[in-house]
Amino acid sequence: MIHSDRPIEILEKTICGLRALGVRQRALHSAMLREILAAHPALFAVWFAWEPDAFDGRDRDFRNAPEHDTTGRFVPYWHRANGQICCEPLTGYGPNAPGDWYSATRRYGQPCAIDQPFVYPVAGQLRWITAEISPILEFGRFVGVVGIDKAARPIRRADPSVPSLRALGRSAAAEKLRLLTSREREVHYWLCQGKTNEEIALILGISSHTVKNHLSPIFQKLGIESRYAAIAGQLT
Repeated sequence: MIHSDRPIEILEKTICGLRALGVRQRALHSAMLREILAAHPALFAVWFAWEPDAFDGRDRDFRNAPEHDTTGRFVPYWHRANGQICCEPLTGYGPNAPGDWYSATRRYGQPCAIDQPFVYPVAGQLRWITAEISPILEFGRFVGVVGIDKAARPIRRADPSVPSLRALGRSAAAEKLRLLTSREREVHYWLCQGKTNEEIALILGISSHTVKNHLSPIFQKLGIESRYAAIAGQLT
């Protein structure tokens, strides 16, 4: 049992816990989303979206299946519609979508929020919602996003379909980590696990020289001087 006042944290921890146990069944992860929504009446929807083939490498087997899009990406959107809990594929997460909140969350690498209500199509109707979104990271690598939506009252704005995203930035350390690129986050993660340059290179499928070249910008952005300082920072 995970105790938390924030449903987004429950989602993150549950997903990571299942993945750590080797659970890759899409139906089980989808059922978990439904259970969390049912347990939190204040929420309008819970959902996640995975990078191409990041969930289990089987996207092509799920093309156009329920809870998936035409590419087979796993994008279940569990929501409350017409008094029932239903599921449909998440939409609006592509690079040309209004607000581009998916790519922005990937870029920030930390929890984000859409505080100002915006409209989103659900079950054939436009609904006003707000949202919290967090990146799903595995071994420092971005593999998708998880989110919760809450129903909101309509407001006047020029274009209600364009959400405005803000990074929550809970700590100075989180702000520094935002400065790292996706690859730098991966190197930093394994660095903090005590791996050598050669071990990191083997894990990431790059050369040890490339790993070494990443260390200088990582140290500079984080304001540290050595790999030992990076490890110590994770322990404090």
